[in-house]
Amino acid sequence: MNVKVHVPCAIRSCLFAASVFAGTARAQTVFPEVEPNGQKSEATLINGMVGGDAISGTSTGSSTTAGNSALTSADTFRVKTAVLPFGIYRHRLALTSGGTTQTAVILGLFQSAGVIQTTETTFQFSGSVGAVQNANVWYGFGKQEEVYYRVSGATGTTNPYTATLSTTPIAPVQVTGSFLAGNVTVTTVGQGHSSDTEIYVYDSGLNPIPLGHNDGLSINDPTVSTVTLSLAAGTYYVAVSTFNTANNQSDLNPTEFWNNDALLDFPNVMCNSDGFSTSNLAFAVTDGTTTTQVAATHTNSFDIVWATFTVGNSSAAYCFGDGSGTACPCGNAGSSGNGCASSVNPSGAHLASAGAASIGTDTFMLQGTGMPSSSALYFQGTSRTAGGAGAVFGDGLRCAAGTIIRLGTKVNSGGASAYPTGGDTPISVRGANSAGNVRDYQVWYRNAAAFCTPSTFNLTNGLEVTWGP
Repeated sequence: MNVKVHVPCAIRSCLFAASVFAGTARAQTVFPEVEPNGQKSEATLINGMVGGDAISGTSTGSSTTAGNSALTSADTFRVKTAVLPFGIYRHRLALTSGGTTQTAVILGLFQSAGVIQTTETTFQFSGSVGAVQNANVWYGFGKQEEVYYRVSGATGTTNPYTATLSTTPIAPVQVTGSFLAGNVTVTTVGQGHSSDTEIYVYDSGLNPIPLGHNDGLSINDPTVSTVTLSLAAGTYYVAVSTFNTANNQSDLNPTEFWNNDALLDFPNVMCNSDGFSTSNLAFAVTDGTTTTQVAATHTNSFDIVWATFTVGNSSAAYCFGDGSGTACPCGNAGSSGNGCASSVNPSGAHLASAGAASIGTDTFMLQGTGMPSSSALYFQGTSRTAGGAGAVFGDGLRCAAGTIIRLGTKVNSGGASAYPTGGDTPISVRGANSAGNVRDYQVWYRNAAAFCTPSTFNLTNGLEVTWGP
């Protein structure tokens, strides 16, 4: 009787840079199967897999009997990708062999009425992905996501197979508009289609938000989906696809109609099981005041459409010299939402923002108004002073604290200026920021007239920003 050769699995470090996406930064690694591996509990561990790496083995059957090392057994792998820079990635394992093609699946778990069971199930059958005829796809965030992957053969599949990984960074669709903090809704209702959609909402760290999932509203609306969440200012992500789309979170949700779908075993991974249809996935994001419609399509097998939106323009003003926090040094309170009053403006100066605080598409701009026609220093901090109440500094309040970076000095015209303008270095670069960073901004401006304290300077309110990818 034929038996498989037992070859120890290579174990490598998981720390790799973005340059390994295509597997060109180093030699390709091939991970051979280690028998027995018919069941999840026996799965061959593939640790730190990167684009260009491959899995190899031989299978002439689909038996999952424990301890079976024969060629007729299925081959189960626990695939763990390497650490990558924070972002969204599409991983694809393409299966090929020298003989009759084997089949592959991504495994998952059952849930019943939202209660996750221990029984395994097939989540995704391999399918045609573009020119690749036998592939499986999942999405992750550079957090060493894991999936159970199984290859099964038939009588004629005596030649070894190879499953090669490719990893592609995904740029999420930028949802235009700035949404107010509070209840924000993402919905496929009324978007010109009745596709059987699922919606997930993630926070700025690409962590699923509790109750941020919907797969059907009711027995009367079983296909369209809506998620409504109370969101604070910040950056958020939306994952939209067709049924069945899942991570490892239960569907137990008071607004959930379908809660018996298969899901995945591990965190930080998402997967779609639809290998056939082309579907309209158009959705809208609304806060009740601003509504933005987003065009989206499930075109290829196992597609998930990713988008990102900001609440409060990804920024929140704080530390006002209007008496709501620390008192201004000489009773020189400004107007609501501004800094402390100056010799030229009893309302105080104001700092606002425009554009997107995005590492990939940085259009973020700081805009100071209500200042004297003097020099103004725009600076960045890593925390709020006194928890956001501010501390007396010159004629005003110091709001931004922690590690300080001077972004640039501008000369006000008509009491206003902005950073960046012209050829200025973008704030994402000048501030050495990365996705997920929370940073605080303020403007320190000169006020030549002796007004309040012996100091001849004042400041705007503070502004806190969460940077997106």
